Amino acid sequence: MSEIDPSQLEGDMIPQGKYKPARELKELHEDSDLDVRGVLFNTAVLMALCVATFFAIGLVMGQFKAKEEELDKLALSNRFHADPAPPAPVLQPDPAGETRAVVEAAKARLGSYGWNDAEKKSAHIPIERAMAILAERGLPDVGKVDEFHPAPGSSGVPKIGVPGQAAPAAEPKPAEAPKAEAKP
Repeated sequence: MSEIDPSQLEGDMIPQGKYKPARELKELHEDSDLDVRGVLFNTAVLMALCVATFFAIGLVMGQFKAKEEELDKLALSNRFHADPAPPAPVLQPDPAGETRAVVEAAKARLGSYGWNDAEKKSAHIPIERAMAILAERGLPDVGKVDEFHPAPGSSGVPKIGVPGQAAPAAEPKPAEAPKAEAKP
């Protein structure tokens, strides 16, 4: 084998020590590379850390479980109990037909006259008639003016008008003074 000229090598390629062919070596490997005690010590430390971690997680989860049980005891019971289950068997022979019947009943009520409560003189009218009345008379002017029902135009939002024309200035209605009720 030819000798390597170290002057031609640079950096990590420069050999450290002298080269010996394999026939001149007593052993072809080193016995001192593996530190058995160090490996066993590190394995024991890692296993101890794993056991300590599992133990710590168990303690924390136990605290979470105790806190959850405490909160369950303090929780309010249901104010409204569930309706009792219907008697068995709970079967629907024709669900689509039942749905159609419910929709037809709702449409019949929306399209007919009738009493909601005859004693209070509360009635319902067909929805087409109600829309015609609203179109003819307009929405009722209830006159509520408070923080939840401000006077129309009080927000300063311009009204929508004809394009190209300036919107008229909105004048807020004066709030009515509350009427004094006579106490008997």
